[in-house]
Amino acid sequence: MTMATYRVFKFTDALPEAVENGDNIRIVRDGFSVLALVFPLLWLLWHRLWIGVLAYLVIAAAFIAVSELVNPLIGFALNSLFGLYLGFEATNWQTMTLTRNGWKEVDVVLASDGEEAEMRALGRQRNEGRDDTPE
Repeated sequence: MTMATYRVFKFTDALPEAVENGDNIRIVRDGFSVLALVFPLLWLLWHRLWIGVLAYLVIAAAFIAVSELVNPLIGFALNSLFGLYLGFEATNWQTMTLTRNGWKEVDVVLASDGEEAEMRALGRQRNEGRDDTPE
């Protein structure tokens, strides 16, 4: 079983009900995203990265134009390079969007999957709330 790094974001202005349910926490897996490489537009839409969707559409249109005007292989190579770039930078785009929308990075967790990362983050959040020092 391999461990991955997950970044934990917290929305500090959340309603009390959201805090109780853990809805004020987002977990983002750090590292290369194969899905962003293979299905970039779908990945961007799924993660609601609207500026990224616009950028992707503009860049894809430019690559199609280059492909039609110059050589289809050049357009394919440019598209592949952009997909590779997006695979490496996808999580950074996601974290920048969360930060821009008021989320704060509060923790980094090592876990085998997203569910375990969320459990560890919630456990740490609960432990921070109580004072275990003896009196």
